[in-house]
Amino acid sequence: MNLEPLQLASIQQCGNEGCVVLLVAAGATAAASAIVSGSVVIVGNIAYWFEKQGRCQRGTR
Repeated sequence: MNLEPLQLASIQQCGNEGCVVLLVAAGATAAASAIVSGSVVIVGNIAYWFEKQGRCQRGTR
């Protein structure tokens, strides 16, 4: 699994404190998304690795 960057939102024509609120909300959303998505990728890759290891036949007599 791989993560790919994606634009979340486009902020146009905001004023002073409105921009700050939008930027904070966008930053919090991006951080939460990165944490959740990254966790899913890591767990998926670990599961894939275990599955691949389980298919290997060790030396039998």
